[in-house]
Amino acid sequence: TLAEQAALRAVALDDSAEALAALAWVRSVSGHFGAAEADFKRAISLKPRVFRGHEGLARLYMMLGRPADQLTEARLGVEADPYSHSAIRELALALAMNGRCEEPLDQLRELKTLTPPASVAGLHIGQCYASKGMWPEAIAEFEWAGNHGSAFALAFLGHALARAERQD
Repeated sequence: TLAEQAALRAVALDDSAEALAALAWVRSVSGHFGAAEADFKRAISLKPRVFRGHEGLARLYMMLGRPADQLTEARLGVEADPYSHSAIRELALALAMNGRCEEPLDQLRELKTLTPPASVAGLHIGQCYASKGMWPEAIAEFEWAGNHGSAFALAFLGHALARAERQD
C-alpha cells in the first residue's frame, strides 16, 4: 500500500522509534500482524516511551484476541504518557475487553472537560453503560459524543435507542 511504502521510506531515512511505530501502525491496520508486533516491540526497545508505541501494541493485541497482553501494554502506554488522551482511551478499551469497563470512568470523564473535549471519552463511557444495559445513560453519552464531533456516535446511538425501545 501507499501508506506502507511511505512508512518504509521513513524508516529507511531515519531508523527511529517513531518511524518504526508509524510503520507498525500501518502494518497492523493492513493485517500484517506479525510484522506489526515485531516493529512495535523494536520501536519500544529503542525508546520505551515512544509516542503511540505501547498504545499500538495494545490495539494489536486486541485485534489478536489477547486481552491480558492488551491490558499490560495499555497500562505501559499510560505510564509512558499519563496525559495522553489516546493512551487513556487505549487503557479504557483494554479494561473493557477484560470485563472491567467501570475502572477508567473517572479518567474518561476528565477527558470530556478538555478544550476541545475528547469525544471518544463519551463513546467509551457509553459503551460501558451499554454493556450493563444502562440505556438512558448510554444514550446520553452517545448524544454527547455526537455533539462533540464523533463520527461513530450516531451508530452507537442508534443501537442504544433501539435497545431502549425508543423508536421515536
